[in-house]
Amino acid sequence: MVELPVLELRNNRRLGWLTLGVSVPALALGLWAGSAPALFAGAVALFVGLWNLLDRRVKLRVDEVGILYARWGETPVQWSEIAGFETKKLRGVEQVAIVPRDPELLLQRMTAPQRLASRLASLGWRSRFVLSTAGLERGTADLLALLRAYHAARTAPERR
Repeated sequence: MVELPVLELRNNRRLGWLTLGVSVPALALGLWAGSAPALFAGAVALFVGLWNLLDRRVKLRVDEVGILYARWGETPVQWSEIAGFETKKLRGVEQVAIVPRDPELLLQRMTAPQRLASRLASLGWRSRFVLSTAGLERGTADLLALLRAYHAARTAPERR
């Protein structure tokens, strides 16, 4: 059997620092000008930036079992449940979408809020199973190559 690396992705710390960098001037402007919208935007950016820096839980794990994506619940999607992968583009942003063999089976495993989020994702991305790489440590092309390599290795018939 082919040995492939385990991939664990967390929030992107660069994005956290960038968001904090935006929050400080927005808060200063809000305080200086007495602008409630600037204060609100700065406070939200501060919260999001700190969250990205401090939340080090694994958001996406790819291993020999399958794909564990935090937004889809606590049960990994096994390689045998995946027919393939495709990229989806929305307003110039490209993401990876899995093509499940049985979409209803995956939806049944999700909680009600996760199913709702999946439904909302399908409105824009035209797929209910999008792996958003926007806030993660690796990009779309890198992740797609690894997913395809894993899928090929884990779903290929055993050779004797």
